[in-house]
Amino acid sequence: LANIDLLEPTFRRSAIYVVEHNDGGTLGVVLNRPSETAVYNVLPQWTDTVVKPKTMFVGGPVKRDAALCMGTLRVGADPDATPGLRHVAGRIVMVDLDADPESIGAAVEGVRIFAGYSGWTTGQLEGEIDRDDWIVLSALPSDVLAEPRADLWSRVLRRQPMPMPMLAWGITLTWKALAMRAICMNWLTPVWPISGCKIDMARRSIRGRTSYTVRHSSPRARGTRMAAPT
Repeated sequence: LANIDLLEPTFRRSAIYVVEHNDGGTLGVVLNRPSETAVYNVLPQWTDTVVKPKTMFVGGPVKRDAALCMGTLRVGADPDATPGLRHVAGRIVMVDLDADPESIGAAVEGVRIFAGYSGWTTGQLEGEIDRDDWIVLSALPSDVLAEPRADLWSRVLRRQPMPMPMLAWGITLTWKALAMRAICMNWLTPVWPISGCKIDMARRSIRGRTSYTVRHSSPRARGTRMAAPT
């Protein structure tokens, strides 16, 4: 997920699903950049299988003339039983656009077709994460098929433990200030001293070395919607 300070137009408020990450680099697709090009005008045979809106999505700045297809399996479906599906993780699959759309449609809840993709060379993405350009979070199968009006970037943030949802409200405090405000409002219980700089706090959150835990015994931590602090 693009951090709130990443203002480059290509990736601002973008939600990227990482399809592959290995020693050769990283490949992913931007999930929330619809184009005005209808799938029917490019790959008409896939029109019925693609979920609404039935347009091509811009997967990233690399190879915009190439198409990449992602889908979400139906619950209980076996990707190995359907030619043209390649399992990625959980219920998320890559789809071979040369496969039979009808057979694919029987195995998936829907597919989305992306023009281009986002790519990083070896170590490039890690460097961007270290400087807090990205927030690494887990994806849900529904994220791949989310409609643009759902504001996927904000939705992913809002389902995280406090204080991260505050970023979706437009709060631009530092990580230290966010954590201190959340503790004062009884959202979080600190387990390490809140003394790191902004980058250190972000790294700990991104890489699992978090400096706070959610106090589930608190009524506010169980999901009561709070007004964004000023």
